Amino acid sequence: TVATLRALLEADGKRVHTYTSPHLKRFNERIVLAGHDIKDDYLEILIDRALALNAGREATFFEITTAIAFTAFAETPADILILETGLGGRLDCTNIIEKPLVTIITALGFDHQEILGHRLEQIAFEKAGIMKANVPCILSAQNTAGSAQEVMDVFKKRSEALHAPLWAHGSDWSIRSQGEAQMVFRVNQDEFIFPRPNLVGAHQIQNAGNALAALYALYGHAGWPIDEYRNGLSRIVWKGRFERLNCSQIAPHLPDHSEIWFDGGHNAEGAAVIAGQLADWVKTDPKPLHLIFGMKGDKNALAFLNYVLPHAQTITHIDIEGVGSFLNQTAFAEIMNMHFSDVPYMHYASLQAALNALTAENPVRVLICGSLYLAKQIP
Repeated sequence: TVATLRALLEADGKRVHTYTSPHLKRFNERIVLAGHDIKDDYLEILIDRALALNAGREATFFEITTAIAFTAFAETPADILILETGLGGRLDCTNIIEKPLVTIITALGFDHQEILGHRLEQIAFEKAGIMKANVPCILSAQNTAGSAQEVMDVFKKRSEALHAPLWAHGSDWSIRSQGEAQMVFRVNQDEFIFPRPNLVGAHQIQNAGNALAALYALYGHAGWPIDEYRNGLSRIVWKGRFERLNCSQIAPHLPDHSEIWFDGGHNAEGAAVIAGQLADWVKTDPKPLHLIFGMKGDKNALAFLNYVLPHAQTITHIDIEGVGSFLNQTAFAEIMNMHFSDVPYMHYASLQAALNALTAENPVRVLICGSLYLAKQIP
């Protein structure tokens, strides 16, 4: 959603700051100043200033990072800042802006449950904490199953208490695909035709809808540069989500027309999105699928694999470097032997070793998945 907002606004000539986490390869990716990653020398100056001002008091990595980012945003001219909440919302240190232009709550999922709670209505309460008085809040489509009413009650209660207009998917706006190349965005009684976003996956239509609804709430029908937004949808860049890698560079031994993809989704909701795209590929462009998989130790590997393994011919487990606890070879083998004994599996210490070991006579599709931290191993 952040990447789509940025692309749309930049297509309209706006200078855009963004703050996102985590980074894939370089910390600088987190802080984008007027369209460019923060430069090393400026970042070093801000780190020194922040640490000096903090004077050794207790602070988390993300708190120091956010202080650095806000300082950089304040000192660098731009037209608009897009802030991604770090975790939850209510108590997140990005949540100190008293009067944002608009807030967006994307689809809920189960993650960081030890902090946010184990029920969706608890998680919704934390997410609703970013709503602000008299500021419109865009509410994305929610995959809440049996908790739909409880979750919606949480959002409505918060919006009513703050007099924050709630723009809910389904009732106030919607988005749907139309053929293979278009999508229809509806707000109130108006409908607009847009090209599908250039990012892979049907879920990107919903992300585009979140962005379009936010900009409509911000600018209204009269101020909407529709042609510029149409152009912007073709220029979205977001690494680590169905990112196609250079096969000839990292696995030149594979047959021509093979593909290698990377997606850093790491929970059940992310796996469901991945599985949807895998199923679509089976219909439109079938190739044997081989998974290369690594995951942090605090994630639910079984829930993730339940979605993606039905589409795969094999799976290769690899270690994740530099994250502390990760799903090790023994724990992975136990999951496979207990739940997926019909799927061949292997283990290699690194991504490159796993790629080198892949063999095929015909074109194949390889998906590297399970953690954004795997990006550090991609050449």
